[in-house]
Amino acid sequence: MGCSTYKNDYIELFKHRGRQALFSVNGWSVQYAAAATGTTWQVDEHLPNVSIQPGQYFPGRGKASARTA
Repeated sequence: MGCSTYKNDYIELFKHRGRQALFSVNGWSVQYAAAATGTTWQVDEHLPNVSIQPGQYFPGRGKASARTA
């Protein structure tokens, strides 16, 4: 079987139900390190100014994948 045909990696944030009504991701970023070296972290994507409600998921797009099908 071949590899995934998706162009980007994806992340998903989840706000667990708790005391805090909203959880802001303002100023957050997704970072990655290359698998070959794993020593240098780079900012891949800055998250938009959104707030996550309790029980809500927030999908985010990550780095474009170097994988080929």
